[in-house]
Amino acid sequence: MLRPGGRVHLIARITDAVVPSDGAERRRLLAAHPWRFEAAVNCDLHVGRKTFTLLHDNGFADIAADYVVVDTLRVDREIFARIWEAWRDGYTDSMVEYSGLPREEIERRWREMIACVRDPRRYALWQVPVWTAMKPA
Repeated sequence: MLRPGGRVHLIARITDAVVPSDGAERRRLLAAHPWRFEAAVNCDLHVGRKTFTLLHDNGFADIAADYVVVDTLRVDREIFARIWEAWRDGYTDSMVEYSGLPREEIERRWREMIACVRDPRRYALWQVPVWTAMKPA
């Protein structure tokens, strides 16, 4: 419920907004799995790209998007690595089930991506879109 004139704040995730810097092989894990997972669980992993339209079409005004930048320049690498470890712990089973990749390969790719975050010579980025809009009076 939102009163007229109230503001809504949304984090509308964009699945491919996480970018490790150490090669196409690691990014393929992020490219292959999410779309199979999306179809299997009937969710929209591109909702972040559709949020403006959804807010607009539902009569919201003063729509804005800002980004929280979580990267290896702004966030302690260990904290960032723990975020990746939580994703690994939460998503590995479904990735095995829906990606067609063997568990060993998925686990290896997670290790490589987490190592990228921890490596002081590498860069990793996660852009988190935060939307805000006002419900008309």
